[in-house]
Amino acid sequence: MEEGWHARESWAGPVNWLVILAGGRGERFWPLSRVERPKQFLRLLGPTTLLQDTASRVAPLIDRAHTVVVTGQAYAALVEQQLPGSWVLGEPVGRNTAASIAWAAAAIGRRDPDALLAVLPSDHAVADPQAFQAALAQAMASAQSRQRMTLLGVEPTRPETGFGYIEVPTPSGDAVMPVEAFVEKPSRERAAAMVASGRFYWNAGMFILPLATLWEALGRWLPDTRDAVSGPAEGFDDRFAALDPVSFDVGIMERADRLDMLPLAVGWDDVGNFEAVARLLAERAPERVIWDRVEDVTVIGDDGPWIAGVGLSHLVVVRTPDVVLILPPHESQAVRTLVHRLQETNEGERLT
Repeated sequence: MEEGWHARESWAGPVNWLVILAGGRGERFWPLSRVERPKQFLRLLGPTTLLQDTASRVAPLIDRAHTVVVTGQAYAALVEQQLPGSWVLGEPVGRNTAASIAWAAAAIGRRDPDALLAVLPSDHAVADPQAFQAALAQAMASAQSRQRMTLLGVEPTRPETGFGYIEVPTPSGDAVMPVEAFVEKPSRERAAAMVASGRFYWNAGMFILPLATLWEALGRWLPDTRDAVSGPAEGFDDRFAALDPVSFDVGIMERADRLDMLPLAVGWDDVGNFEAVARLLAERAPERVIWDRVEDVTVIGDDGPWIAGVGLSHLVVVRTPDVVLILPPHESQAVRTLVHRLQETNEGERLT
């Protein structure tokens, strides 16, 4: 159950741990993302993959030996290739983030019961890594001293309807603040009002968790999950597969009554679809492209044929050796529909 462990077996006092959640399938990034290599393992934004970027961003604070990556069993080898020396936990089946975080906590707790966990998704982008490191260090120090679960809340730059929001009292600059409430994916009108109020931040799914506090919360609100991951190795796969797929936000954070949040202003992006990638690659000059009267067209992907266009505007072109995808940016979420249609046809090999 814990193969891939390469770190020391004894520790001198509390240790900070990085837990990277890397279990997504990346369907919104087809045809770049495939079943055998989802988006977190791709070089979407530069010379390294999103997974590698996540680990490197935190490296000055937490080393590779204290990095745990939770992924699907099918991707364990990919993680070991891209982050050698990390501890890889390969889930037998995806059961959402509450189960993933609980398993990482149980595994780490057997070696370091006083651990502090920084839990980060594997597919985010940050424009200012140094500012991110400073904020993460501040949040970890606060969480450790107060023994309170803490979120990194992103200062919103637009009334985004696809994100959850964190409500805090009167904002206080870059200080840690108590969380008052969560709001899930509001309407555009409500999102605009919340952003204008200055009391709401995007919930980016980045958590700082003192292990003892987390373990107590799991016992209170998700006892079946805690029992499943803390039981013996024998029968683990069956216990894990039997869990309800609950997100950590819904299962724990939205129920907890003593939470803190630190504002984050670091040029963050969740890289959730091709519209986000196009936004982040706006200044990039693609190769093997010839245009005439083309405006606001982004080519993503360097493998595949030449791309030629005349009189085009407001498009994203995704190029791979066997598929070229063309779409307006606002339709990026609908790529999943194409994936599901391919799954029902004889062209399913285009997904692998």
